[in-house]
Amino acid sequence: MKKTLLFVVLVVATFGSMAQTTLQKNFQNPPKSAKPVVWWHWVGSNVTREGITKDLEWMQRVGIGGFQAFDVSIGGGQTVEKKVKFMTPEWLELIKHTAAEADRLGLEMTMVTAAGWSETGGTWVKPLEAMKKIVWSRTQLRGGEKLSSPLPLPPTVAGPIRNLPKGASFGGSNSKSEPFYQDQIVLAYKTPEAELTVATPKITNHKGENVTPDALLDDDLTSKITLETPKQDEPVYLQFEYEKPFTARSFSLALGDPARFPSRTMRAGYVQFSEDGKNYKTLLALPGPQHDIRALPVRTFSFPEVTAKYFRVVFVKGATMTTVGGPDDVGGFGGPTTAPKSFDITEAIFYSGARVHRWEDKAAFAPMFAFESLKTPNTGQNTVIKGDEIIDITSFMKPDGTLDWTAPSYNSPIGTERRAGQGAWTILRIGQSLTGAKNGPAMPEATGYEVDKFNKTHLLSHLNQWSNPIAEAMGPLYGKSMKYFLVDSYEADAQNWTETMLPEFKKRRGYDPTKYLPVLAGFVVESAEVSDRFLWDFRLTIAELLVDNHYAAITEYAHQKGIKTYGEVAGISMPIIEDALRNKASVDIPMGEFGMTQGLGSGADKEWTSPADLELQKPYAGASDRLHAHQSDVREAASAGHIYGKKVVAAEAWTGGGYEAPAALKFIGDYWLTQGINQVIFHTSAHQPLDTKPGNTMVGTHFNRNITWAEQAKPFVDYLTRTQYLLQEGRFVADIAYYLGEDIPAAVPYWEKLRNEAPAGYDYDFVNTEILQRFEVENGELVLPSGMRYKLLVLPERTTMTPQVLAKIEELLKKGAIIVGPKPEKSPSLVGYPAVDNEVATKATELWGMADGKFIFQSPYGKGKVFWNAPLQGILGQLNLKKDVDYTLPHTNTRLSWMHRKTSEADYYFVLNMRNQAEDMEVVFRVAGKVPELWRADKGVAEAVAYKIENGLTTVKLHFDPQESYFIVFEKNASQNEMAVSERKVKDSQRIMGNWTLSFPENWGAPAQVTLPELTSWTNHPDEGVQFFSGTATYTKEIDIKKAQLAPNSSLWLDLGEVKDIAEVRLNGVVLDTLWKAPYRVNLSSVAKVGKNKLEIRVTNQWDNRLAGDAKLPADKKLLKVSGGIRLGGAPKPKTSGLLGPVVLEVR
Repeated sequence: MKKTLLFVVLVVATFGSMAQTTLQKNFQNPPKSAKPVVWWHWVGSNVTREGITKDLEWMQRVGIGGFQAFDVSIGGGQTVEKKVKFMTPEWLELIKHTAAEADRLGLEMTMVTAAGWSETGGTWVKPLEAMKKIVWSRTQLRGGEKLSSPLPLPPTVAGPIRNLPKGASFGGSNSKSEPFYQDQIVLAYKTPEAELTVATPKITNHKGENVTPDALLDDDLTSKITLETPKQDEPVYLQFEYEKPFTARSFSLALGDPARFPSRTMRAGYVQFSEDGKNYKTLLALPGPQHDIRALPVRTFSFPEVTAKYFRVVFVKGATMTTVGGPDDVGGFGGPTTAPKSFDITEAIFYSGARVHRWEDKAAFAPMFAFESLKTPNTGQNTVIKGDEIIDITSFMKPDGTLDWTAPSYNSPIGTERRAGQGAWTILRIGQSLTGAKNGPAMPEATGYEVDKFNKTHLLSHLNQWSNPIAEAMGPLYGKSMKYFLVDSYEADAQNWTETMLPEFKKRRGYDPTKYLPVLAGFVVESAEVSDRFLWDFRLTIAELLVDNHYAAITEYAHQKGIKTYGEVAGISMPIIEDALRNKASVDIPMGEFGMTQGLGSGADKEWTSPADLELQKPYAGASDRLHAHQSDVREAASAGHIYGKKVVAAEAWTGGGYEAPAALKFIGDYWLTQGINQVIFHTSAHQPLDTKPGNTMVGTHFNRNITWAEQAKPFVDYLTRTQYLLQEGRFVADIAYYLGEDIPAAVPYWEKLRNEAPAGYDYDFVNTEILQRFEVENGELVLPSGMRYKLLVLPERTTMTPQVLAKIEELLKKGAIIVGPKPEKSPSLVGYPAVDNEVATKATELWGMADGKFIFQSPYGKGKVFWNAPLQGILGQLNLKKDVDYTLPHTNTRLSWMHRKTSEADYYFVLNMRNQAEDMEVVFRVAGKVPELWRADKGVAEAVAYKIENGLTTVKLHFDPQESYFIVFEKNASQNEMAVSERKVKDSQRIMGNWTLSFPENWGAPAQVTLPELTSWTNHPDEGVQFFSGTATYTKEIDIKKAQLAPNSSLWLDLGEVKDIAEVRLNGVVLDTLWKAPYRVNLSSVAKVGKNKLEIRVTNQWDNRLAGDAKLPADKKLLKVSGGIRLGGAPKPKTSGLLGPVVLEVR
């Protein structure tokens, strides 16, 4: 933008000048439904009846709309003498009291669906009802033989895969799980010839020391060896030397100590081979942890066969992500604070036989993305299991595991070397065992198995045993004041089996999966292509089971009880095989999550560094960048709300902070409100059983009745309520719909930057396959039943598409849609294979026409057009679609974040200055014919602004204070295309100089009064009582006001400059305002008088200063009463506090 408008802004309260619209009335006095909500944690069974009442009365007093109740084991600060244990009569009585108080105070009550925060489980969940994984044992025998002993029992240990035991999880239970196993099926198949060649290598480490091979080659994930941690430019390695050249086709690696959080480790490196032990070539890269902090420590890599005498597995220094945000195992939630000196290896095996590439991830033992880039390489027929040679021999196995079956004889080479050796038939005894997931973090008496997420019967059993006692205790209040269930983030780890999996798969995919089950153990059946396709179908089935039999079933159950649901389902970057948008759509109010420690002021617009090639990348540089992960999660929740027609999109808000000022909360909250959230849920307002300070805390930003600014919270809460009201009205305006595709997991990508990213000035949503099928086309726009409209649809960068989706693409093109994306080549599914591939390729060639993405980038079809490899900016230009928001750049780093919503009568934009600096800019909105107004949510007032309408756009000149936000509302019809207004400038200013008297309350360590010759932070004062003071202190000063400063047609303002953190201003004993954000400015005109005036400024800071002071004192001298630990995310440090100034009188 280069044009300049020569007009400025006049601050005018426009509400009330004429009949108000509904939008205006409700903005000034929002409905209860627009209020923010809090998470309310009962911590460590420390609960009191009196504390409940005081908590809820405080919430109601400051404008909170409701609370979501948890019973958790972590946190601290207050301890009561008599604990109230989960589900006891005393606990249920307090739940009833809570519901009654919520009803009395008009608060919305929600309860989470288990003790802890994740996810759905309890002591009543039996092993058979718990989360399960597929397990197997493998037995080999010769043709004509019959086993005399029982088939080996598959692993019974609870854990993520095979016999790997479950480790700890953040805040979760470490209690041991009982062994459990249940048979599912027994299969026999002719052993592929390549499997019969097995050799035992000599293994040495990088120091030349011999390594006993048993721990690495025994198929046991609990035996291990240890290597020292690699240093910069000092890799470590294992060398495998075979007696004679060995042909390898795959390699399995397992790392990590399962007892550590989050119980999984992966290291970066590479695998090499050599013919002489001196000259090595790289065979494959070990990508390290990649994107996922919860990745499985077991991976199998497949490659075109290579024959060599020497192989080497090299580990290099790099992120291992065993902790959140901590490279090399350092820091994060519950992790070590220094890098370990060594790491464990539990398996390192080179196989002569074929394996499915990364089968552990593909078979849903852990999540992975971009599976198309992880194709299994083609392999010879002597390496694969023939599907028509697989026999179901389940009926021949007796209850004790003995097999009454003789293997048929056939001509085949029989190996005699280690492991090969007992014949040409392989028997897989397949069953299910537990993952070991338990609900948490919960008290021991409340901790039990997480319920099976794929079995509705088991889920309903859990819900009944959890909710029926609560419903009985509440009586008629259940469904009245108790209005919602909450399903928090999925932190139960992966599940890939249930006892009904086989019939469920057949019902949903249309074919019997039995002969493909060896693929779930990593073996290749028929071909690499067939095996990968079966796993694609398997993951799709899992995703469907999760939403149909778990999330949607919870909402169905709740509705039968007259209750609705909130849900993060599944939550930020969670290890889950899902259709994320269907999950979030399955609850009444979808949720995202955003944190407190994300550096938004300097980094919200930085480039996300994540190579597209996930397989060969260096350790993912962005893995610890939680901002991008939160961005994806919030956009996912918002998209679900938009496309499925849900009015409210909530968020777990400000996770991971400590004691924070409302101004800091506002800026971060504002950003996420521009990203699609329209109801914040404070994380967290821990229950305060006592009145002792600083109160009870839980992990998160502390917002409760015992924080220093508890009774000054209402202005901030009111600001949120007004903002949320407008953002809940109307519909979101977006131009671009990104289709997530059919691959599962189907989630908004948090592991990489969005490809074909929306140009600045345009907004977007994500859609899934279910929503794609609901699209219609009207006047060239893609339209949904929810009311959402988009100008174009962007396909994922995939070469596969099912014929059902391709048919829908054809329908949309015929009707006039604009489609952007590559031409599909084949189907990803085994359904209809191989004929279906020709069907897809033929139809795609018809639709994409001459477009090849290299020389020709677009092609018409029907009334629409398809683009391939064309930048979105150019496509939008062809459509003559102007930016929805554009603005000048007064500074090189100027940036606005914004959200556009539309009602039948109005368009309005929530705009936020992303920089901690004032900005004066011209902002252009894609609206014409309406008068823009500036609406301020902190005061509920409107201001007239100068504007100019031309070429279908409206240009407005705006001033932003640092990190300021407001609404620009287009509601009234414009009678003219341009309006210039005058600004009320500062006519005169006077800096207030001289001494200030600063008074402190008694018994908080500070002197009763000090005199300040100049304004400075309390932390700079020589008296430690002032340095470490927390609470509210009062500045007093007599100021002289001249007659000229109170002249007619002028107003007198007091600008406090910088304040840390909240200031209540009184003049002559009259409370004028509570100032909680910049600019800290108040109008004195109504109470100021000529002559002497008494000015009082009551400033409140945070508890950090007193906590830091107490940390230096012996226990009997501490001023704060803390038990169980305060959650601050580190040692308390004094924060800049007080009135910093400069304080200035301004005549305007």
